[in-house]
Amino acid sequence: MKINLTMLALFFFGISFAQEPENENTSAEFEIEGSSEADAKDAAVKLVEDFFVAFHKKDTTAMREFAHPDIVMRSVAVDTAGSNTVTTESYSEFLKSIGSIPTSTKFEERLHSFAVHASGELASVLTPYSVYVDDQLKHCGVNSFQLVKVGEEWKILYLVDTRKTEGCETFEARERAGGETKKVLDKAPDFDDK
Repeated sequence: MKINLTMLALFFFGISFAQEPENENTSAEFEIEGSSEADAKDAAVKLVEDFFVAFHKKDTTAMREFAHPDIVMRSVAVDTAGSNTVTTESYSEFLKSIGSIPTSTKFEERLHSFAVHASGELASVLTPYSVYVDDQLKHCGVNSFQLVKVGEEWKILYLVDTRKTEGCETFEARERAGGETKKVLDKAPDFDDK
């Protein structure tokens, strides 16, 4: 009887094992058609970097090319009562506001690091940033870019950022100390370190 139970258990184990798909990658991160995950991550970072090059040049034509036609933009801020507020801005209005910045105004959004994940036709890029206007630190936060692959190109589908005016010196101290600046990280850094 003992042998029969063992044989029965092995039989069912064999059936269930045989039903598992062969060569199927069930990981959340896998190869993207024709390119590796590393290639996808590099392409995602390049898109975000190119977006900010165009942003600093006020090249709204290039900025429009980086975006999916259905792009959604949101900002999260903490109001004076300590509650989160979420605002939505159309991409066209955003481009109009960038194009209207006077040439006499110097502005820069410094990106401090990148945390990138790619899965299939989607990629996510988190990057802490600091905004300077005429060399004065104005605010800081984190950008979250959600990218989608359209044909052979990555496009920005969703962009949400956080904005705060306190604690921004943390990013600058990391940069001066040779910290995470411009590195692509395996995981998102703790953006709220004090």
